[in-house]
Amino acid sequence: MNLYALLIGINEYELSPLNQCVNDVKEFEKYLNTLGNVYNNISIEVLIDHKATKSNIIKHITTFLNKANDDDVAFIYYSGHGTLEDSSGRFSDAYTGLIECLVCYHNDQNNENFLLADKELRYLFSKFENNPHLITVFDCCHSGDIVRSVINQAGNDSRQRKLSTVFPSRKYEDFVFCEEIDEESTKTLQLSSLIPYKNSVNISACLSSESSWEDHKGGVFTRFLLQLLKAKDSKLNYLDIAKWAKISLKDITNKKQTPTISVQGSGKIDHYSSWLNLYPEHNQIDQGQVFYNNKNGWYYNKGQLFGIKEGAKITIQIEESKTFTTEIIDVSLEDSLITDPLEAGIELDFKKSYPVITETVFNALDIHVLNLDKNIHTQNQVTAILTNIDNLNISTPESASFFVIIFNQTVYITLPDDPYRPLAVQIDILNTNEETIQKRLENQIEALVKWNYYNTLINPDAGFSVIPIKVEMRINESQQWIDVTNSGVDLNTIENQYTRSGEYYQKFQIKVSNISNEDIFVSALLLSSDIGISTDLLDNKSKKLKPGETILFYEHRKTPLSYWTLDAYKEIYNWKHDWLYYKFIVNNQEDITPIIPDMAQSPLSPPITHHGNLMGTGAVDDLELENTKWDVYTTELRLHNPTYNILGKKVLQNWDWYSNDEIVAPFINALYTSKKQNGFIFKTINSPNATGDIEVNTRSVSGFKLKLGNYLDDKCRYRKFKKSKKMFPHLPVIVAEGDSWFLFPFLVKDTLDYVMEKYPLRSIAAAGDEIQNYRDSGQLLKEIEKERPRYVLISGGGNDVIGPEIEDILIPGLESGLEASEYLNENHQKKMNQLWGNYNYFFNRISEFDFVEQVFIHGYDYVLADLDDKTIKNGWVNKYLIKKGITVLEDRSKIIRYLIDTFNALLEDVTQKHKNATYLDMRSTVSKNEWYDEIHPNDAGFAKVAEKFLNAINQLEYIDHENM
Repeated sequence: MNLYALLIGINEYELSPLNQCVNDVKEFEKYLNTLGNVYNNISIEVLIDHKATKSNIIKHITTFLNKANDDDVAFIYYSGHGTLEDSSGRFSDAYTGLIECLVCYHNDQNNENFLLADKELRYLFSKFENNPHLITVFDCCHSGDIVRSVINQAGNDSRQRKLSTVFPSRKYEDFVFCEEIDEESTKTLQLSSLIPYKNSVNISACLSSESSWEDHKGGVFTRFLLQLLKAKDSKLNYLDIAKWAKISLKDITNKKQTPTISVQGSGKIDHYSSWLNLYPEHNQIDQGQVFYNNKNGWYYNKGQLFGIKEGAKITIQIEESKTFTTEIIDVSLEDSLITDPLEAGIELDFKKSYPVITETVFNALDIHVLNLDKNIHTQNQVTAILTNIDNLNISTPESASFFVIIFNQTVYITLPDDPYRPLAVQIDILNTNEETIQKRLENQIEALVKWNYYNTLINPDAGFSVIPIKVEMRINESQQWIDVTNSGVDLNTIENQYTRSGEYYQKFQIKVSNISNEDIFVSALLLSSDIGISTDLLDNKSKKLKPGETILFYEHRKTPLSYWTLDAYKEIYNWKHDWLYYKFIVNNQEDITPIIPDMAQSPLSPPITHHGNLMGTGAVDDLELENTKWDVYTTELRLHNPTYNILGKKVLQNWDWYSNDEIVAPFINALYTSKKQNGFIFKTINSPNATGDIEVNTRSVSGFKLKLGNYLDDKCRYRKFKKSKKMFPHLPVIVAEGDSWFLFPFLVKDTLDYVMEKYPLRSIAAAGDEIQNYRDSGQLLKEIEKERPRYVLISGGGNDVIGPEIEDILIPGLESGLEASEYLNENHQKKMNQLWGNYNYFFNRISEFDFVEQVFIHGYDYVLADLDDKTIKNGWVNKYLIKKGITVLEDRSKIIRYLIDTFNALLEDVTQKHKNATYLDMRSTVSKNEWYDEIHPNDAGFAKVAEKFLNAINQLEYIDHENM
């Protein structure tokens, strides 16, 4: 790696000479020559005073710096005047009517061609043959109308030297790009489309409205920068430099000097790249640093915008094993003054910075854990991870901002009450070790905490009395701008048009205007639904707007347009609409550019799909800090999904994959279908607009139309079984078939949920309807043959006895007070005979498998008749009795008891004829307060039912163990 450095310093200006710029260059040259142990070769060209003409600077950029290869570093340092030039309407992106220039050496006032505009520098860089690590440092007022000034040793103004007027527009022929780009194009087209940015970083000594100062020792910014580089052995990144410089120069000069940073173009260099590419291993984003300010003391480089509050404690690392804790005593938007360490007997080196190891104190995020798998072990594991994450509360569903869902042996985050639309990739807890699960979940939640902080950011103190900005939007240039300030907007995708990747999209423009009567600084964040935070809307900068000024989003790109695509995974996971928030942080005091990149974060990896993880998104010098006003304003956009509730092309084209992937299939089922309860049976029905009868490849699906849900849902049950086998590898396998007493979807923890905590259990419960369907489908016998269980559990017959089919066995219109059997017709006995035959059939067939030791069946507990009207109306027993004219409570109770006793007697009778069968009596097991609804126990009730199964199985396991 080689270094090519061009150092430019000019004192000898005819109109307004400077004193220390040449000295700045010499000091920088000394510093660069100390880096010989890092670079293979250091080449330095120095242009001082009369050598620093515009033509000579251009020559050295195009010849000398252009030698740098992709692996090399190209560096420009400039110390001298900066000024503004009238653009004369020549450049479409010069919204203020001015362009920023360096003032090259000249000795003839009639020489008009001595300004080197920022646009010309950009053009020269764009012509580089290679892509070196390109960095520029300007210790001048390179973008403002006040030039470098002088202070004396006492710190008082000696004089201010400034070019008192804005330079008139020069002839277009004087611009370096005039032969390649015609003038008309610069007026009508975005300059970024004519002159693309070369990826680079620029560090500037001050803002456009401020002075860059010098004293008898040299440029203040340059001196402090070299001091920092020496103190840190040049091991720091560009954002560290900008933050440090701003704090170090705070209140030092008589008028404000605010160093700033900007990154041009996209590529290998960003805010976190290492200084001069010296030590790339130091590119990390740290928690923060404390820096010394000669006037005010030690500052922490994080403030209100990072959750820091007055009175907070932070811990500072002095040495590898030595720390001390201090207190925040004053907080601004971007930094915080701390208690002088000397008060605690700690003496720090004023020339150094020290890392802060305290976590950023964001507002606490309320999270609710929803355990749809009903797996206590997994819930405890997830809860333990969440408990150790800073700024997080585990809360109730009502108060939670987000949910953490445990479903299908995966864990993921969602919006409240939307459990099947993950906001990020599902973490597979079945096939991932615990350390990796913890790391992945922590990363997702920590990103969510930060995202939520900026989504809910407000100024708790008084901000602006009237909103100072106006945010406007238009879909295309022919439309009127509409005001979307602090409001929500619904967007439709472009109908019947796809992007190259096959995604629906919409494009639009956003502009922001200052409608107040004072200068303001505007920063913008885009908070997307993938938990990403983008700061690129205004080029990662805080933009100063004078009253009446306007700025467009993405004006630094070829076209100032927002393209919003509906990500493929959002179509597949059946989102009704995508959403994002624009957050505008507005203040009247500070350019906060150095901290804006720290607000950004990359989006989380998207949920699993067939194609993998698819992503997608007057000067203020006289103002006192106490007068600072700031506030946050929000615009929400929603992009509608035209395939909502429809099995769209992306799903159907890859149906074989979606229907067989054991992680994703249950999500497709939950999103496009719903469960409808009919007594003891749950049937799957399509969502209102779902197209369940579409022609698809159904080689692996028998009867696709309305059997979609059960087929996909089986993947969820199977993963639960695999998890259980993994947890209990030495225990016997169980296969279970049954109705809703074995699978009550998500609402309560049912019988098998408890049994699976103790044994590996393959559940195909609710795969069919009633026990006759178990027999017709043959699935139970197939699973027994495949899994070779030691025990089989069967639950069935409820609908035949006390479910909706009770209507078929009742005689209507009878008087009250009869015996229970007198209310039943001949269909009752027919059903009993059919049930006896079906159970007998299963006992006989299962006995053919010599590895099955026992089949367990159960009867139901007594369904209550003494219920409130709402429960009866929503139930499946009492309302049919009443419909048949059996309205007296005592009659209904008598009939229900008789039917359940008769069914239990039948089960006891049929099991007595088979050695491999055991009947479990559940009558009087569930207490009156342990029912979830009319026919299903709640968690506590099902726990008692499961306990009877577990006791019976454990007894056999104990006997087998004793006989070994």
